[in-house]
Amino acid sequence: PSGEPLVDFQARILAAWQQLLIDCQGQHSLLVCHSGVQRVIVGSVLNIPLQSLFSLETPYAGLSRVRIVDDPEHGRHSSLVFHAGVR
Repeated sequence: PSGEPLVDFQARILAAWQQLLIDCQGQHSLLVCHSGVQRVIVGSVLNIPLQSLFSLETPYAGLSRVRIVDDPEHGRHSSLVFHAGVR
């Protein structure tokens, strides 16, 4: 009831994600995080609306792989390469 509003959580995570993309540009990186963070990032990559983020299943020990390509002519392109749980 007194937790962080989802819209604020999303804004905080996406700001940190954008900074990570800047700091790690051109590198392969591993981000270990809570499923809520994973949902926000994958949701951003797939353009899933905030109200639909919980339709994205993120099981315990789940793994998502995203590809970020920065193209000088066409800008940044993001894609989900892999998303699955370990059972």
